[in-house]
Amino acid sequence: MGTFLNINLDRPTPTKFIWKHFLFTLLWTIGILVFFFRVDVVLLNKYNITIEWLEGTLPIAILILIGLVMLTQKWYYSLALFLYPFLAFAWFIPKVVLSRGKIYLFLNYLTFIFNKFKCFKRTLLHFGLFTLAFMLLVIVSDSWTKWFAVGVVAYFYLTFLLHYIRQSFRPATLFGISIETFIDDLLTKGKQNESILINSFIVKTGGDSNSEDETKNKNLTRLIMINFALDTIVSRLNGFRGKRAYAISLMYELFIFLLSSILFFWFVNYELYQISPSNFVTIGTPSSFEVLYYSIKNIAFGSIDAIKPLSWIAKSVELFSYLVIGILLFVIVVSVIFSLRNEKINENIKLTTTLCQDQNRIVQEYVIKTYGKDIQSAVTEVANIKKSLQQLSDIINKLF
Repeated sequence: MGTFLNINLDRPTPTKFIWKHFLFTLLWTIGILVFFFRVDVVLLNKYNITIEWLEGTLPIAILILIGLVMLTQKWYYSLALFLYPFLAFAWFIPKVVLSRGKIYLFLNYLTFIFNKFKCFKRTLLHFGLFTLAFMLLVIVSDSWTKWFAVGVVAYFYLTFLLHYIRQSFRPATLFGISIETFIDDLLTKGKQNESILINSFIVKTGGDSNSEDETKNKNLTRLIMINFALDTIVSRLNGFRGKRAYAISLMYELFIFLLSSILFFWFVNYELYQISPSNFVTIGTPSSFEVLYYSIKNIAFGSIDAIKPLSWIAKSVELFSYLVIGILLFVIVVSVIFSLRNEKINENIKLTTTLCQDQNRIVQEYVIKTYGKDIQSAVTEVANIKKSLQQLSDIINKLF
């Protein structure tokens, strides 16, 4: 189970477990679609296919398949299958985000999840609205269901777009959250030689001599690791790799925006054609891929001969794609990220560096005052500390 969870941040997911992730995801996806939405029945009715025995047999077949999977694997994998959605959002996805976008994108992910749970009623309402639109679109073939689906998707996209614009104009932050007030408060305490790290990690001495020696060794180990961690974080924040990691997180945000825009315009253009082919001038009957190609060409300020907008709404969608991608992406996003944000990020890096150096000074003074030696002398006295420091360095390099 520990290998499957792959708790070590330095190790990629073993190849032999990738198929388990695929299988668990597939079983949960099929199960939700069949048991909750009965997509099988909906699709059969939509295309006038009559297979009476399939309606009752398919759910049983899926349950048998799940049972066979559980019987042919160890019990803890079956537990992982049962808890897979929770494990995916709480560990597997965050780990991938952390390994690709470092701590910068990881904290943005945590902020996103936190906001969803913070506004749980709104999240539940949005999920219900999306599900209703999807089900009506699949079950009912009338034009009003397509208009309803377009309206729902447009609402979600415009909400996402407005959030993206507001985020672009906000003062830049180092980790996706505002840290200035928090750091200023810690720096004020640092002037009084107070350290949240020492208060949190130092163990009080017990009564007997053996307990005192054991506590001293634990405290020295923790103080050395705190000192090493602070030095390494400062180096990473001011180094090239740290800045590159932050740039990667920004590129991921940009990629998500582009992908969302492409999917939105693809869906809207396809549904507009399904509502009325007279919305476009086409050569033959365009496939869904041709509509996707047309949507991407519009975003790139191009056009294709096979599909051209004819009605006012189709032309409005095309104009909106120019407006969103052209003005927002190339004027707002690029200018904000590469001019305004760079200066603010440098300020946040300097502020965080000052905090780490200040906390490090307090730790060093505490070691001298309490144990009568400096950090370097303490390193030689603690057994196996170099191995622990190397492991800590690997973790920090993975985070930053």
